[in-house]
Amino acid sequence: MKLFNVLTLAFSLMMLVLIASCTETTSVAGEAELVSESEIMTTPGFKEWYQTDLDAYSPDPAVINDIKTVFDADNHKFVLFASSCGYCVGDQNDFAVMMKIIHEAGIPESNYQLYSIVKATYKQPYESRFTLNFLPSCFILKDEEAVYSVADTMIYMKYKFPDAVPTYEQLFLSGLLK
Repeated sequence: MKLFNVLTLAFSLMMLVLIASCTETTSVAGEAELVSESEIMTTPGFKEWYQTDLDAYSPDPAVINDIKTVFDADNHKFVLFASSCGYCVGDQNDFAVMMKIIHEAGIPESNYQLYSIVKATYKQPYESRFTLNFLPSCFILKDEEAVYSVADTMIYMKYKFPDAVPTYEQLFLSGLLK
């Protein structure tokens, strides 16, 4: 009988420890981190592909010229989110393509922000203005209000019109015209 009580007590203690360890929170909700492009180029997960994909894309020069014409540095801003971890709905190179368009159009660094974020569900500073649905993503703001989601539009167009998918630079132009 004594052995049974000792075994019961030992089993109960093991179960208590197991239950306590399961209820303990060990993970912290993630947040987007504002980064510079130079930081991206040296960050593991980005550095392996970013420069190669950036160099590989050649945007349509005519559309780039149109973007230059309609872009208003006083009113337009781009906010980009990307994951170095590969949790992306789009191709990982979509982020580099978006950045290439920004470079070719001569968008000043003061008119875009880059955020490294692991998952679209993590906290980000624009939550009150728009919902981050996919990674990578690019939002166009006009007078600090979100007017266009480049990534959401691209995904919609690929699904709805698979034979007439626009280029990213065409989507940038459409967003700037809003």
